Amino acid sequence: MATPVAVGAFAAIGVPLLTAGLILVPRLGLFKATGAPHAVLPKPVSRLDGRDVLVIIFLILVKLLQRVLGLAPPLMPSADSLGFDLPALSVTSTLDIDDDDLLRFDAATSPGTNKSAPAASSSKNDSLSAPAAENNRSLLVAGLINPLMSILLANRNLPIHPFGAVNTRNTFTFLDPEACRYPTQVLDLTRGITVSASLGGPSNRGRRVRRGIEFEIYFEVAALRRGDTSPTVIFKQVGAVLAHLPRDTKPLFRDLSPAAAVAADGDGEKERGQEPAWMSADGEIVELGMRAPKKWAALCRDYNPIHMSSILARAFGFPGKIAHGNHALARAVELIARDPSRVMTPGPNTADKAVLLLSRSDTGKETPSALEVQFKRPMVLPSRLGLEVADVKGGFALRVVKNEKEHLTAKWTKL
Repeated sequence: MATPVAVGAFAAIGVPLLTAGLILVPRLGLFKATGAPHAVLPKPVSRLDGRDVLVIIFLILVKLLQRVLGLAPPLMPSADSLGFDLPALSVTSTLDIDDDDLLRFDAATSPGTNKSAPAASSSKNDSLSAPAAENNRSLLVAGLINPLMSILLANRNLPIHPFGAVNTRNTFTFLDPEACRYPTQVLDLTRGITVSASLGGPSNRGRRVRRGIEFEIYFEVAALRRGDTSPTVIFKQVGAVLAHLPRDTKPLFRDLSPAAAVAADGDGEKERGQEPAWMSADGEIVELGMRAPKKWAALCRDYNPIHMSSILARAFGFPGKIAHGNHALARAVELIARDPSRVMTPGPNTADKAVLLLSRSDTGKETPSALEVQFKRPMVLPSRLGLEVADVKGGFALRVVKNEKEHLTAKWTKL
């Protein structure tokens, strides 16, 4: 008969270990993916569940332990002493998309949307009917492939730790905008959608910036349209990540940017004159409540503590729980998409540009475009931020502001 001490020991040690084993063993593929230079996920990235997310968090903690024990690979300065050499890493997966993903996106970006609308719009009997205007969904694919960023940052060969690393800017390239917004209607989902993400290598070094190291992660999504015989790239993304470093980390920061030279020459007025003519988007407000990160994380699987907990966010130096930057951008895009001509600034063909970029044309074909966003300040929750728009060459710009301070700025233009 087991003694009380043995029972207590099993409850305290054995049960957690057994539970961890039951979770980890079926997910050894994630462990392998975060230890190999080039990996293939054993399941679609869009089908990672809560237990997979827990494993990724566990692997990030393992990487932290690796650094504490002095076993982490060193961060090596580049030969020109302007940045750092990073190992070439990549991960490949597939993308599985269904109506539930559309519902999650709509719930996160347009909370007032009738949830029966998306499923109806993707009916097989009406495969080309567009969803309601407010459900633009341009950033749907970007949200679904987001876990690949966490998996790359958790790679034990990367001499950068994910904790404290932030996504500072993104460039989304919609090579097939229709396929990005209506994937369940336009793509041959039976043939699969492939997605890859990569960083580092000789052509993608880390840059020494004032606050640490900044580097890019490259994403590419390829799929087969219904009726086509070969897949094509429908979407690309370049995401910049900033990881903080101690000030005395070598190489030290040197400001060699053209903007610094302009400031040194006293010609700042010319630079400031290029600022877009911003105006309020008809009084539209980007509203993000305390539960907003949970809704977005249901789609993108980004359960970073700074988004989920006010206490943990403060531990990382933030005033409180902060919003996902891409979530705020998606909300802003959805507000504009409801009625582009109403919210766009006066200017030559501004409304036409918005319709071209945000709506399906009469022929069912859309012009490839690029959406560039920079995250300027964290959005502490809850937040009510103003949406402003401006006319720029080839498209339009938008920004989210509060108390006259920019939190994000974006530009959407034709390719």
